[in-house]
Amino acid sequence: MKLNHSAFIELNHQFILDVYKNKQHVKTWKGFRLCAIDGTSIRLPNEEELFDYFGEHSGRTDQAKRTMGMASVFYDVMNHLVIDSTLERNKTSERLCAADRLDFAKLNDLISIKKV
Repeated sequence: MKLNHSAFIELNHQFILDVYKNKQHVKTWKGFRLCAIDGTSIRLPNEEELFDYFGEHSGRTDQAKRTMGMASVFYDVMNHLVIDSTLERNKTSERLCAADRLDFAKLNDLISIKKV
């Protein structure tokens, strides 16, 4: 519980770099890496620290308030790899999250971004 979350982000980025170095095991379509970017709201545990950071989300009037986050994932479809992902405050724009994932795109990527 004492590990900084950024350590896992850096480990994943290094893992992804290592996977793509060995091109003979990487699947492509006509030389292109097929990727997708998608985002979704995700319900989080109602813990005070999470509530303080992510904020309160109101559902229907008969629902209790809850903590929600905006998850965004950049995914290599053919190799089943998460290239990059993030979890932001729920009020964060899904489009901005998708644009930030493009920092990890390569020249020969074909990317589908879910229309929001």
